[in-house]
Amino acid sequence: SVWLAVDRSAMPSIIIYHKFCNSRPATARMETSTDLPEITEVEGTPIPGVNFQERIRMQFEAFERTLSTTQWQAVKTEKDVQIFRSKKEATLMQGQGRVHATCQQIVDFISDDSQQSTQDPMLLHNDTLFKAVCGPYKISVHHLQYKSPGPVSNRDFVTFIASMDLPGGGFHRVTMSIDDPSTPLPSGFVRGEIKIEGMRITPCTDNPEHSDILMILHLDPKGWIPGFVVKKVAVDQPLKIANIRKFVTGSEVNPQ
Repeated sequence: SVWLAVDRSAMPSIIIYHKFCNSRPATARMETSTDLPEITEVEGTPIPGVNFQERIRMQFEAFERTLSTTQWQAVKTEKDVQIFRSKKEATLMQGQGRVHATCQQIVDFISDDSQQSTQDPMLLHNDTLFKAVCGPYKISVHHLQYKSPGPVSNRDFVTFIASMDLPGGGFHRVTMSIDDPSTPLPSGFVRGEIKIEGMRITPCTDNPEHSDILMILHLDPKGWIPGFVVKKVAVDQPLKIANIRKFVTGSEVNPQ
């Protein structure tokens, strides 16, 4: 087995870009959720009792903690995407890949709601329940419905997404499940949990017209699904990077 030690010098670190990081130098002040401005540009109805500023802080901290403390084992390289699995959590995956497109081109694609089913063919429905702005962060709550493989019941998720632009033209987005009693479970579905799904897009240091994408994904489908099916679905999740590459550049793999 090959063990990956994340090369933090090879990618712009959240220590530089994100003011909520635990591991920043001691001289930097740790901001709390109360330091963030009130939400503005509200569309939809907020989930009662949710502190969105606290959710933003929690989700970005969870991404950094998961990335930096997990022991990653190399699984395979497929379609120019390096795929790694956590030593302890069989469904916690990481993917790394380069795309011959600018960060803005990639962000425009992944932020386009009309392209959601293109990004993930298993997606049946994406209902945006709420969206707003909180200072430099864009936040939204979604109800997602997915087709499951074979005879397995379909899954749905209620998710909170927080995203921000990074200095230098990068982009960072973190998604986690959130409880929303007002969103009923559709008939024939099982409600799963996205423990964390994070994407960091940064310009390549040697060519700013190209971008590096790093993803971490940890999904609990809940209900009963054979273990081998869960692991097979999990290990292929980082191939979303190849799918993004295909629709942004026209090819799943980079030119040689």
